[in-house]
Amino acid sequence: MSTNLVTLLEKLDRQWKEVDQLIDNAKENRANNEDLYNALCRSISILIVSHLEGFTKELVKNIIFDLSEGFSFREMPSAIKKTYWS
Repeated sequence: MSTNLVTLLEKLDRQWKEVDQLIDNAKENRANNEDLYNALCRSISILIVSHLEGFTKELVKNIIFDLSEGFSFREMPSAIKKTYWS
């Protein structure tokens, strides 16, 4: 059974492969092109933060969606009910 969380983790894995590829490119250019190496490192840092920020947002949303499949809205804790904005 595929849940929203499983789908999210698969998406994160694909995104992390992008980061790995950039890290490999940075390692290859470390000795012969310091400017490119530094630019790649800065880009990698920004991409990591971006992916983790998006992951956190999607994680919360998907947890709520997965919970709502097993419970009615009335059964949800009030903390979760406060996040409902639709």
